[in-house]
Amino acid sequence: MTTNGRPTTWHWRLLGRLGTDIRVEETQLAALLFAYCFLIGAFQFAAKSIRQSSFVDSLGWSQLPFVYLAVAAVAWPLLRAWTRLSRGAALDRVIPRSTAVVIGSLVLFWWLYSQPWPWARFVFYVWISIVTLLVFSQFWSWASQLLDPRQARRLFAFVLSGALVGGVAGGQVAVLASRGLGARSTLLASAALLAATLPLVTRIRSVSRVAGTRPTAAARAAESDNPPGTLAEIWRSRHLRSVAGLMFVSIMVAQITDLQFNWAVEQATDRLDQRTMIFGNFFSAMALVAFVLQLAFTARIQRTLGVGASLRVLPVVLGVGSAALLAAAALVPQALIHVVAGLKIGEGALRYSLDQGTRELLYVPVPEELRPRVKTTIDVLLQRVARAVAAVLLLTITVGWLTPVSVSWVVLALIAIWIGMTWSARRHYVASFREGLLARRIDPEERLDPSDAATLEALVVSLGSTEPREVLDGIDLLVAQGRGHLVTPLLLHHDSPEVRRRTLEVLRALERRDARAGVERLVADDDPAVRAEAIRALAALTGADAVGLLAPKLRDHDPRVRGAAIVGVLQLAADEDARRPARAALDRMLVDADPAVRREGARALGGTPGTTLHNRMLPLLSDPDPEVVRAAVRSVRRWTERDGVIFLFVPILVSLLRERRLKHDVREALVACGEEALPVLVHFLRDPREYFWVRLALPKTIARFRAEAARDVLLGSLPCGETAVEHAIVAGLASLRAREARLRFPIEVVEEQVIEQARRYLRAYARLHALTAGGDVEAQGIRLVWRAPRPARLLEQLLIDRMTDHVKNLFGLLSLVHRPREVWMAYEQLRSGDLRVRSHALEFLDNTLRATVRRQVIAVIDDLPSDERLAEASELFHIATSGGEVEALRGMVQAAADGDVAARWLGAGALAWIGEERIGALDGLVREVGRESADPLLRETARWITEREVPAASGW
Repeated sequence: MTTNGRPTTWHWRLLGRLGTDIRVEETQLAALLFAYCFLIGAFQFAAKSIRQSSFVDSLGWSQLPFVYLAVAAVAWPLLRAWTRLSRGAALDRVIPRSTAVVIGSLVLFWWLYSQPWPWARFVFYVWISIVTLLVFSQFWSWASQLLDPRQARRLFAFVLSGALVGGVAGGQVAVLASRGLGARSTLLASAALLAATLPLVTRIRSVSRVAGTRPTAAARAAESDNPPGTLAEIWRSRHLRSVAGLMFVSIMVAQITDLQFNWAVEQATDRLDQRTMIFGNFFSAMALVAFVLQLAFTARIQRTLGVGASLRVLPVVLGVGSAALLAAAALVPQALIHVVAGLKIGEGALRYSLDQGTRELLYVPVPEELRPRVKTTIDVLLQRVARAVAAVLLLTITVGWLTPVSVSWVVLALIAIWIGMTWSARRHYVASFREGLLARRIDPEERLDPSDAATLEALVVSLGSTEPREVLDGIDLLVAQGRGHLVTPLLLHHDSPEVRRRTLEVLRALERRDARAGVERLVADDDPAVRAEAIRALAALTGADAVGLLAPKLRDHDPRVRGAAIVGVLQLAADEDARRPARAALDRMLVDADPAVRREGARALGGTPGTTLHNRMLPLLSDPDPEVVRAAVRSVRRWTERDGVIFLFVPILVSLLRERRLKHDVREALVACGEEALPVLVHFLRDPREYFWVRLALPKTIARFRAEAARDVLLGSLPCGETAVEHAIVAGLASLRAREARLRFPIEVVEEQVIEQARRYLRAYARLHALTAGGDVEAQGIRLVWRAPRPARLLEQLLIDRMTDHVKNLFGLLSLVHRPREVWMAYEQLRSGDLRVRSHALEFLDNTLRATVRRQVIAVIDDLPSDERLAEASELFHIATSGGEVEALRGMVQAAADGDVAARWLGAGALAWIGEERIGALDGLVREVGRESADPLLRETARWITEREVPAASGW
């Protein structure tokens, strides 16, 4: 059997008790990560066993404060140096290298331990304290890459339990190695455990590629160095200060407890092997207790006691243990070793299970983009500082001012401060949680504690906010945590329609019949979505009498109530006789003289089921009142979202794009049609006979569709003839790239269009040069400067505008395959009047563009003399640059007469130029266009010229 896609066998139920929700397809990867975590956990505890025993045996427990200081001083710089060295390399490549380094170091220390050098024990203590942190840090960073955030929430608890089980095994490895081969062999056993992870890295890499996992944004952020200002961010937040304070005090107490345990072990033993076995058994017991707590009690304690009380469990246990230690020293000295061992086991077990999980909850209200930075700083940097401060405090024992037993009074004082901090942490947690709701930073699927009174208080208080976003998030969080019954029907009176609609959904799902009166009132709500949801809720809460309850409202004087009743009856009535009065009422609304009534009828039409009413929508889409048309468009969108694309309405919606006031709603309705409507939109986009403003609006509409489909359609529509429409297409492609950062554009296709824009620019430049005889206009890069100030004539301005559009389109296309910000900065610099600024941009583009387009683009943007630019035009594109004014005019008129859409306005301008200048050499061409051209613009312009009275000598 399966439940929610997973088996219900005993081992799956056991995994569920661990707080996991492993999917069947994730089993292999999760098992491999568990095995990896098991091995590094075993390595850590085996290495820690020999680390503690060898240090105590060689240097004595009284020297521990000095090594604590050394670890704190060396750890942070060494970890940052390693981060810099490995930056830019893939973790699945870095981990085997670092693992090999650690294995080699363990073999080296195995040899050093054979020598009578106490400093080797000191160095090993510092080294192994740092590399265990490095090994775990690299593993969790890699795991964060392999798993997306949702998987991480489900699987991390299971993977972490591998380290706890590994800790049990690692302690016993140290015991067995010491008993059989001597304590020094534990180093080789630790190296073997670490070496066993190397084949797992290869296997995990292979499985993760099959699964298609990839680094997440959060993982990349977590891997980066802490940026400057992280400590300042912690200091500015009261909540983060309280979290940091808890970490600081708890680490100090843990360090003191660690020294007390080492002192007790030294007092109870006299040989290295014996001490290694005691440490090994101790670490196994600690890991086993932590595992049992994680499995059986952690989630239950958090649910029962909540965040604040769960944070106080560890300090209370340590307080009791420290008091017991003082009592044992005074009354039963022979029991000291057992009391200290129990104290240390309780401290380690609770820290790795309940306390760790509860402290993770404190990071939930922290913004997701800030969380990795502050968590790393608190867990690593501040932890090391706390250890250093504790080491300084423990120096009082080394110099004989305090004893390992009397320092428990200091521990009790720190625990009192610690417990006080838990109250502050709970208070700031609630405050930050409220702020997170308001800023919409809390994910409903985060690991919240629904039984915690502080959490529930924050959620319920959020429902009374005037800020809709905070209320909606509060509702979603309560529902997600199974507390939807706390959503009050009073929210049906909220000012926000979204809040009213969401509240109706919750009340309907929970069958809250006590809210029926409020639901019935919302049948006449101003918002149509609220009215529709109110009808659904009323039907669910009243049952069979819903149609009878709505029938009298078909004659209500308020058109909103009538519209809602029509929708309700048509949705709920079981037979045609019951629906007939509703249809009659709808027909009367649709032909009412009052636009407000027709508008409500159009809205009601959108909520009606079935296709039999589609013909009633057609008159509404051409209604003289724009608000009625808007309501009809929105209803068509509702039909489309509910039933799929209705092709009857797609051409009508396209034609409505010409209306500025309706453009946004029409665009949303067309996007709702989905990709099935794309061929229709493309047809109108490419049709030169379509209304110009419609064609201009279509690229932005198409850009709202699925990125890959929209990219292919828009690129396939270039060139289309109209430079303004081409500019709209390029702008649509740019918006696609901005929206979908991972979207890639086929560089060969884009460069082909870049070359086409360059060709058309140079052709327009050659024609402008011919018209002005090269003497009036000077090209400075993409700038055109008149040598002698004079107003441009119509044809000249048309050519200049065309050239400007071609350049903009060219740079817009380049921005699709290069960094957009750099491309547009270069464009702005090329428009500068400063030659040095233009040269800088030219040099940048000359070294950035691929060879396939470099020469064509440079021919457009370079500061070339006119003869060189024309030579480039001729060589690159075979553009005719001779023939002068007559041939340039002939070419423009002939192209327009041949049906070239892009040349239509230029042809008309050329005809006007011929008429003004009375160029007799083109008389035959003008008369031919006036007789035969199918384009009315060209035909009427040519006829107007030939019918003008001109002198006989002119040749006309």
